Amino acid sequence: MGVESRSRRVRTGVVLFCSLLVFLVAPLLLVFTHGHTWARHPAAVEIKVSSLDKRETSLSDRIDALLLHKRNATLFSRALSYQAATDKGIMLTCLMEEPDINNVQDYLTRNKPGISATSPWNDFGAIAANGWVRDRISAPIFDPDEYVDIFGGDEANNIYIKWDQAQEVVYQGVTYRPSGGEYGNLFNAEAGVIAADFNYSPQNNAPPGTLSNQIVPLRSWSDVVFLTWQQRCSSRGVAVSSLRKIFRVTVSGTDSLNIITQAVAYEGGSMDASWGNKVRMPAGHPSFYAVLGTVNGNFGHLTITAVSYFFHDDSKNLYFEIAPYTAPSNPP
Repeated sequence: MGVESRSRRVRTGVVLFCSLLVFLVAPLLLVFTHGHTWARHPAAVEIKVSSLDKRETSLSDRIDALLLHKRNATLFSRALSYQAATDKGIMLTCLMEEPDINNVQDYLTRNKPGISATSPWNDFGAIAANGWVRDRISAPIFDPDEYVDIFGGDEANNIYIKWDQAQEVVYQGVTYRPSGGEYGNLFNAEAGVIAADFNYSPQNNAPPGTLSNQIVPLRSWSDVVFLTWQQRCSSRGVAVSSLRKIFRVTVSGTDSLNIITQAVAYEGGSMDASWGNKVRMPAGHPSFYAVLGTVNGNFGHLTITAVSYFFHDDSKNLYFEIAPYTAPSNPP
């Protein structure tokens, strides 16, 4: 596979990942009817996204079949939001594991009009061109020692990069005023780690009344972070696809916390669980898809294998484990 093909696949991931941390919005209620066996024994109804033969079924058919399988479960009446988010988690997993970008785009065109499977952003210079300025004063929420304890790896390879959308620019003939967007993230290319530390989009921070077309085109967390990650990997001699761990530092959204609280309880864990006792939700568990449904997830032709919750230094955090996707050699 050529460099261009690999780059395109990684860029595809940026959009499908489409703000792993920005879209923590879907309200879920992880409630099951009458202590249903699904809640007691997740493995008994484990959702096998890779269980359908990709040679015989289309991407849409596979997703539809998996969603139909899930909907056979009996849920409380308030579980509709949970169902919607779990559907989303299953869909995202299928999209992550689909090797053909054309199939992904076809699915998005028919089901998510207006969303592209690839991103136009591939030049690091676009960050400055869109009025993003490096903030060299701010520090991460966790201090470097804490990051090393949690991530592993060499502290010397950690770098905290915060971008502020703070400069008025003329981009492609249009003048854009500063929005106040802030993206602060810690990167460790050698360890394959991104820690989303302090992130508020231009849309969130822009003055009241600001229209979408008044905000710079390069605005999403996923694009800004990918360009930064790509630049960092290049400077360190590391493959862009080496990403293995993504941390969401301090989850604060009410809807997301409601989802996570119920998912943690579903797994028999505690919201006070430390890093050493983190609540791990492997792919296939309903709780995994529920939490994944609160985000969007992909970075290259990789797949999320588990999501964990842990409490550290008065903050509630998520940890996503990532691995290269390998299709089953003998699909059933």
